[in-house]
Amino acid sequence: MNVNRATMRIVTFNDDFTDKKTDLPKIHGGVVMVQEAKRVNVRGVVDPDEYRVFQNRQSDAHAGSALYWRRDRFKTLDTGQKLLAKADGNDDMLDRHVSWSDVQVRGTNVKVRMASAHRPPGDEPDEKAEFDQNLKAFAQKCRRDGIPVVIGMDANFPRDPVKYRAAVRRLENLTGLEWHAPKGSIDGFLASKGVKFNRRPHHEDDQFSEGHRPAAVCITVTANEK
Repeated sequence: MNVNRATMRIVTFNDDFTDKKTDLPKIHGGVVMVQEAKRVNVRGVVDPDEYRVFQNRQSDAHAGSALYWRRDRFKTLDTGQKLLAKADGNDDMLDRHVSWSDVQVRGTNVKVRMASAHRPPGDEPDEKAEFDQNLKAFAQKCRRDGIPVVIGMDANFPRDPVKYRAAVRRLENLTGLEWHAPKGSIDGFLASKGVKFNRRPHHEDDQFSEGHRPAAVCITVTANEK
């Protein structure tokens, strides 16, 4: 066994609340990054014997981003949350936070910061700019901490293919992270360059009623690579 390398399956999912139900009991992986969980107590819908959960239930805005990960696979080192964008009082958008957990793969030296965030939509340009700048600072902090990061995210990129590619390049250049997603998908992963994606992420085949499907992939993380 190579204690300096580990492969894991990760999933990102926008659990869109508009149908007033959660699909999270269907979503399984080594680590699951969740957006739009504001009306869901994640601890109450996933198996507590199988998963550990990080969700700040202080308010709907705090609860919107969450994560859960397998207890038998990962040792939890730290958890936290940071405000990325403050909602304008004149619109319906909630504050946007990034939630993260530092985990170590059991039996290895591999540590990784797993995070979840929901980028503001295109009709909120001020909040999106604030979010992007604070996401840049978050990525820089990860590098200073010497830990690779993977952010599961609904990125709300433009749907037009040309504008989509330009938006991806801009966010990659700003953060120093790389975007990995099913082709053209706004749901995907921003990750440190040292994180190996063993294939392009794919959408799960299960049927989901909200218009978002889970994006899943296997990654390989090597110890001491940022």
